[in-house]
Amino acid sequence: MRRYGKFVLPLLVLICVLVSGVSVLAAGRMEGVTASSTVFVHEKGVVFYGWNNTLCTALLDENGNVYDFVTEGHVPEDITDLAVDGNYLYLATYGGLFRVDLNEHVQDASQAQLLYENSLINGFEIYGNYVYYRAGNTLQRTPADHQEEESLLTGISDYQLTKDGIYYTDSDGGLFYVNHDGSGKAYLTDTAADASIVIQGDYIYYWGDEETLLHRYNLETSGTEDISPEQEFDGGEYIWVTDDYLVYSATDREVYKYYLEDGREEHLDKLYSLPDRDEGTLYNEVIYQSLAATVYWMDLRNNTNNKADMEEILAAPASGETEENTSDASVGNIGFNISDGINVHASEGSALLTTDYFQLYLPMDVLWDYEVVNSDTIKLVLASARDEGYGGVFVTIKAYDWGDDSYADIPRYTIAGVSEAKKYVAIFPTDVQYNPNDAEQTAAYQRLADIAARIDANGNSDDNPFIVMLP
Repeated sequence: MRRYGKFVLPLLVLICVLVSGVSVLAAGRMEGVTASSTVFVHEKGVVFYGWNNTLCTALLDENGNVYDFVTEGHVPEDITDLAVDGNYLYLATYGGLFRVDLNEHVQDASQAQLLYENSLINGFEIYGNYVYYRAGNTLQRTPADHQEEESLLTGISDYQLTKDGIYYTDSDGGLFYVNHDGSGKAYLTDTAADASIVIQGDYIYYWGDEETLLHRYNLETSGTEDISPEQEFDGGEYIWVTDDYLVYSATDREVYKYYLEDGREEHLDKLYSLPDRDEGTLYNEVIYQSLAATVYWMDLRNNTNNKADMEEILAAPASGETEENTSDASVGNIGFNISDGINVHASEGSALLTTDYFQLYLPMDVLWDYEVVNSDTIKLVLASARDEGYGGVFVTIKAYDWGDDSYADIPRYTIAGVSEAKKYVAIFPTDVQYNPNDAEQTAAYQRLADIAARIDANGNSDDNPFIVMLP
């Protein structure tokens, strides 16, 4: 590995989608906790990220800007999350969670140790030689050097791991504490149902999706207080907190900085919306996040923003390297991958999911997500239903060769579109993929499902939100 030695995993496929990384919180109650998010910023100034099945790194300059992007190596399955904890690199892929000893300078992918056979789509955290992760509404852990699953909590809404133990909220409302092994449950205070939490210093900040107020619990005094931002707080969005201020999204979709000492507020410019905790990293007062092939960073110190398109950068030679050394990052040198060029952006009042092969129009005001399953398949999910363990899949797009008609055995499908080389099939779930007891989630899922139902090349072409791009 260029940043850490000569660690290289063998090349199988040469593309990568920016995915969750980690942030090491090295002070106070979070000391020693390595928490998953979208971009890992290492204390040595190295940025780790994945793009499909490729491990990539970059560097930070003194102002927090990202530069000098390099591809380091490749694994058989797409990377969904990663972390560096001590001398070990952890890679969560669709094929499971792997661990690599960076000191071994591994040259063979068989040297990577499989710790956990399932994909960790909700990320993971590491503390005390254990990997903690969510499986639906259940918090589990496994030793960091082998798989031995242990269920700690059920019915959780949100949690945060600290050196002192685990703080969490549940679906019925309430903030609680347990030890690292799940024992010693203690009630702390009331919250809204399914409340979110953030721990900073001696405070736990908490809020419900429908609330316009923030609250915080003092871990030293057990007291609570309300925080009333000047703008109307959007409880459906995440907040980012430092010792001096918090950053929040208002219902007007703008972003503001709220100073905790005197209540002053500043409007912040943004390139994109604030990320959730498992989608971004706050490092040295800069928020880093990713969306498809683009990484964004927002400098909270001087209200500046920047971004970098990974696809363009990695297709060009990195600094100090020749075109020959980096040609493996070129899209043109590989076979078919349905996620090539994947991106999401606004278009004509809708969110447009694009790849090199197709476009799909979906709503902007419903929080959906995509998951690259393999080189032929992309799942589209309602994020809230997925995060609660219901799956959330409202349609799957899979590419078939013209000679392959195996999709005919699928219970519910349509032909989304065709090209000279491929048939794109829309596959619909046959079971419930959302929480039927959550009216808001049910409505959001139904809206996405109604749009997906219009994907049909044999129907009204003007009504089909799916468009084939390449012949």
